[in-house]
Amino acid sequence: MIEVFEVKDKDLAGRIGILVTPHGKIETPYMFPVVNPRKQEVDIRNIVSLGFQGIITNAWLIKKYYGEDVESIHKKLGVNVPIMTDSGAYQELVYGYVDADPVDIVEYQKKINSDIAVILDKPTPIDATLTDAYNSAKITIDRALQSLKYIDNDKRLWVYPIQGAPYTEALDLAINAGLKPEIYNSYSVYAIGSPTKLLEKYDYKTIVRTVAYIKSRIPPDKPIHLFGAGHPMIMPFMVALGIDLFDSASYILYARDERLIMRNGTIRLSEVDYIPCSCPICSKYTPQELREMPRNERIRLIALHNLYMIMEELKRIKQAIKEGRLWELLEEKSRAHPSLYDAFLELTKYVEYIEKHDPTFKGVVHGIFLYDEISLRRPEIIRHNNRIIERYTIKKDHEVVLVPLSSKTKDLLPKIKELILSKITSSDEIKLIYYVPFIGLVPDELVEIYPLYQYEMPSRISKPVINDLIDKISNLIAKYKNVKYRLVVISEEEWSKDVAKALRDRISETVELSIRINI
Repeated sequence: MIEVFEVKDKDLAGRIGILVTPHGKIETPYMFPVVNPRKQEVDIRNIVSLGFQGIITNAWLIKKYYGEDVESIHKKLGVNVPIMTDSGAYQELVYGYVDADPVDIVEYQKKINSDIAVILDKPTPIDATLTDAYNSAKITIDRALQSLKYIDNDKRLWVYPIQGAPYTEALDLAINAGLKPEIYNSYSVYAIGSPTKLLEKYDYKTIVRTVAYIKSRIPPDKPIHLFGAGHPMIMPFMVALGIDLFDSASYILYARDERLIMRNGTIRLSEVDYIPCSCPICSKYTPQELREMPRNERIRLIALHNLYMIMEELKRIKQAIKEGRLWELLEEKSRAHPSLYDAFLELTKYVEYIEKHDPTFKGVVHGIFLYDEISLRRPEIIRHNNRIIERYTIKKDHEVVLVPLSSKTKDLLPKIKELILSKITSSDEIKLIYYVPFIGLVPDELVEIYPLYQYEMPSRISKPVINDLIDKISNLIAKYKNVKYRLVVISEEEWSKDVAKALRDRISETVELSIRINI
């Protein structure tokens, strides 16, 4: 199997990559628009012209309606871009049964020259019991092994679907099978099946939990596809966990229902007087004009709008990765809907996994934005505090001066240091350690290291953030009990008074509140 995936940039566990296929390269993260080979309200060439680098269609439907007459899927659909083909498994999920044979579907996808081909997996029903999920995983594994004799991984990319969600026992069966050499060395892309029904229920929390569980157990060299997920609402969260590829028919399904995809939800055409969008469709037509059109034309235009929204979100995600702002995009998104807030809270449980993949430093430095207690779970902050615990030491002859710092006062740091040192007469070596909301403890020698100085935070610091800072200071003092500490309070930092009071109450015998300064 040749090397097909190269990572170009990273942020959190998300990455921008290049997927190489026989008909061209695809930049990830990417969503394949689903194309019905028999019913195309939107011309495929129009989809490609919007910037979509590849499409996905259904090999089972093509075989059923066109049989052996199709020599090339590219000729049949009239485009020369990468084409991914599904196997008919989704139809089995919807209708309960498809008359498909695993080997026949593999051979047919070879015949029509798919660029990315999916074996016939066994989808896990939304209401599955553990037994059902285990059965889905096992049948899919058996079919993946059965297909090994027939797949040609030197000519196209083959997809190994992981079924069994949301049960970890079933997922473990699928994951462990996928890590064995016979499967791992033969399948170029791994896929997570199908969250479509969970998406319809806005159960984003379960999807986050499932994706995080799977991604944390699969080596990062495999590009990961998430079946049936292509709405701008959830895509950034999935990318942040390491999903590279999506597919979705949402653009046309919503259009048929006369719903317009927006970056933070959907709106019904019948309910709006203004569409908050400047895409070519919404710039040209008013809602009233769209409502008065023939239905077929209305569906086509809404579908085009929906595609514009999806493409816009993909670009927004990629730019966030480039700038190191993917976490901030998630924070912004999480306020758009309560289910997204739940999803974000669930995602923060897996910050240790995310931190392992998050780059320590990016070439272009952008300051981080800090808002509330959720920001305490940023990978950069977790990484810094872990390193302080593991690597930073204080000697007995040190005198530690604890100094408050935030966005309001950090630019006055030289003046603050001068004022503090002018008030101290001591034979001991002075160690300045800044106590910074959200970030924690920052030794003076590290203060300009990214992102310990490159941040912005609100002027009003919430109680949970203050309590977190108090805990970090208390833990430092408990670890180095025989060291003399002085605590600085800066009049311009109201929250520093709360910290000082709490420390006096907790450990007054250890900390000398000796320095107050006005700047």
